[in-house]
Amino acid sequence: MSTNQPESLVTVYSTPVEFDAEIVKAMLADVEIPSSVENANGPFPGIGAVPCQVMVPVEHEAAARKLVEEHEERLRLREGRDTDEYIYDDAEDGRDLV
Repeated sequence: MSTNQPESLVTVYSTPVEFDAEIVKAMLADVEIPSSVENANGPFPGIGAVPCQVMVPVEHEAAARKLVEEHEERLRLREGRDTDEYIYDDAEDGRDLV
C-alpha cells in the first residue's frame, strides 16, 4: 500500500465563472484553508464552458462550506442595494467593503 496517495478532496463551490472561483479560493487562503480550482477554462477565462470547482481537503470541508455560505449571503444582500451603499464587515476600521 502506497503512502503517497493524494488527499481526498471535496467540492465546496461550483461556478461557470472562473473569476468567482478564484475569489472563493483567495477567501479560503485568507483563513489558511488549502484549496484549488479545478476545470478552469484555460485560455478562455470567463466563457464558462465547464464549471469551475473549488476543491478543499475533506478535513476542511465543514469550515470551507460555512465560509462559502457566508460569502454567498453577503452577495445576496449586496444585490438588493444601490452601488453607493456598503455592507461592512467587522474589520477594525469598519470600512471594508464586503
